[in-house]
Amino acid sequence: MEAPDAVHRTRFLPAMIALALAALACRFVAPAPEPATPAIQPEAHALPASTPTTALQAAQPCGVPQGQAPSLPIQEPLRLPAAIQDFLNAGGRIEELQQRLVAAGLTPAGETGLALGDFNGDGWMDLALALVDGDTESALPQGSLLVFLCLESRYALRYVTPEEPDLGAPAIQAARDLTGDGLPDVVFNRSRCGASTCFAELTVLVWDGDEPRDAFQGPTDDLPSPIIQVLGPSGAGQPGEIVITATGFGSIGAGPFRPISRRWKWSPESSTFLADHTKTLASNYRIHALLDADHAFRDADYPAALEGYRRVIEDDELDDWIAGQEGRANLSAYATFRIMLLHLVLQDFDAAAQVYGALQAQYTPDAPGSGFAEMARAFWNEYQSSGDLQQACAQAQVYARIHNDTVLDSLYYGYANPAYSPEDLCPLGSQ
Repeated sequence: MEAPDAVHRTRFLPAMIALALAALACRFVAPAPEPATPAIQPEAHALPASTPTTALQAAQPCGVPQGQAPSLPIQEPLRLPAAIQDFLNAGGRIEELQQRLVAAGLTPAGETGLALGDFNGDGWMDLALALVDGDTESALPQGSLLVFLCLESRYALRYVTPEEPDLGAPAIQAARDLTGDGLPDVVFNRSRCGASTCFAELTVLVWDGDEPRDAFQGPTDDLPSPIIQVLGPSGAGQPGEIVITATGFGSIGAGPFRPISRRWKWSPESSTFLADHTKTLASNYRIHALLDADHAFRDADYPAALEGYRRVIEDDELDDWIAGQEGRANLSAYATFRIMLLHLVLQDFDAAAQVYGALQAQYTPDAPGSGFAEMARAFWNEYQSSGDLQQACAQAQVYARIHNDTVLDSLYYGYANPAYSPEDLCPLGSQ
């Protein structure tokens, strides 16, 4: 089919966009949009990350006779691990130990600082303790996690995380069986922070006899401002899961952030927790609605693409971030350009002509969004001349490169979001 005749721009009104959208919608029935995907929620048996379980099982209290516990060298952090072991083996009560350390600011209050359980499976109660170094000179307080195993009637310090200058003090997330072997595993987090944003470094301690090892594998440095959830187990012998949800960067240069969740599941084959699934969560930002529509276009899901572009143009409830009304105009103009392309893919040249004309009438020179109207003009002129979509897209891409400030820059929403290239704007090949 030949390309349509030239369109006189002045004959079209902005309302033609809506008419063209309606015409396209009649060509197919767009499926009802799926409900917004909620963040992964803990199961009913899971506890929030800040309240780890104390996995007691059927273990016996450590058989150290109660006695007069010695004082602790509160002002000498390097001596504390050995001194805590002496305190316990002199018959000091764990409750009293925790009270002294909390009062001195050397362990977090509550269960993020201490957990009990039979970690090595010998029938005796063991102790995990998070220490905070109150004398740390860095902005991020440092510290160590200590694990004391009870060997019948004596405590032995069997695990110490070394202090690292760029890692914060540990916080215990959970102490429960996550591997299905009946023994509690200790999950703790240490923060790594930049100028404005923190990330989690997670450790899952599992025990092979009396020797611990970290069973957590996979990156977490792309999950800013994380929320950690330890889920499960759902029953005896069933493994649990770990979900980390990224909530955003603290820097305005990142732009609007779209939350993502990553799930880790226990792998019996490798005896580690492996990243199983990364999920993009719902967002109310207009730029994210546009990215979703473009993704549907790439997948040839044209009903979803149309619905997405219409939402970008029409939905007053979408958040325009700091770009405001000018940003909305730019995104709407680009979405209109993409609707024109969609018509051409479906070989509805009359509808494409209507959208093109409405784009020119709505986004006049020097108005917000006019860069996309001019890019459309470069595309349209070539398409009418050659009838070749690939050549027409090449002209649009040339325009975008030359007028980067009014086209590509207006689609840049910070380093947390994809940056558009000229090829992204007009991706049609030969038809």
